[in-house]
Amino acid sequence: MGPEDIENALIRVINRYLRLFEDGLRDILASINTISEPRMQRTRPLRGLRPQELCNILEYDASLAQYDIDFVRDEGYAFSYKEQERTQALIQSHEFQRWFASPRSELLLMNVSGDNSYVSAASYACALLATIPRTRAITLSFYCGLHVRPTEKETGVGPLLANLIGQLLNIDFAFDLTFLVQQEQPELRALDVDLLCYTLRKLIRQLPRDQLIICMIDGISFYESPWYREAIKATTDTLVELVEEDDDTEAIIKVLLTCPASSIGVARRLSRGQTFTPEEDFDRTNQGFDGDMFGREFNDQLMPHFRRRAA
Repeated sequence: MGPEDIENALIRVINRYLRLFEDGLRDILASINTISEPRMQRTRPLRGLRPQELCNILEYDASLAQYDIDFVRDEGYAFSYKEQERTQALIQSHEFQRWFASPRSELLLMNVSGDNSYVSAASYACALLATIPRTRAITLSFYCGLHVRPTEKETGVGPLLANLIGQLLNIDFAFDLTFLVQQEQPELRALDVDLLCYTLRKLIRQLPRDQLIICMIDGISFYESPWYREAIKATTDTLVELVEEDDDTEAIIKVLLTCPASSIGVARRLSRGQTFTPEEDFDRTNQGFDGDMFGREFNDQLMPHFRRRAA
């Protein structure tokens, strides 16, 4: 390892340390280092980096993200009447409607008891929400149950975050990416979870006031395993921070986490009011659930209700 490699490695460590203290302290330290250590000037932004270039670094595939949504919707259409009506019961529940209709940023974890399938009633609900027009909301979604094979490159918390970031970068908005530095490219390509959490926060903070963004991670409990424990902890903490503690975020963020069966690790990081386990018994009509009708009713009723409360 040559001197330049050592220098770049040290710079990457310093940059990771600085991210813990966010922008204000980072800017102060950067200005001090520029005076006291001229070589730190090599830590420079990724000049000219465009959203599509970052997507390429992260190997984000927009067609795969859309395929997942379409696949889950098709599976939902093929559900038994009982499972379709379970989806309807979830969406019509007081907890779900309170989560969405609140004018504030909110997080909700839904434990769908007794349902450990890769595509559940909650998955179907997420896929239906993902069809909300962009003119009304930005929707980001990832379906963990579709990405559980260890040999698949889309499997894991790093790919999950990269997918959400890629979806966000593909909206019609001029994101400023100068918070990234040249020496972080290897970490970006390696899908470093800490750096991706930082990147997701920085991007969401740039969205304008009252912009509604719905972020859904379906089947997050599939990644509650020993080798993902720290990564899921960092991801959950990032989402909680964006919803509860981030004064720099002006957008309204709705985070929906779903679990087939029940979450263990994620639930421990949330307050009691942020978790919801539906009753096994729910009203049955034996007529199924019309997802297309839901889309129309959702846009005609719940979305205007949210807009009135946010005004």
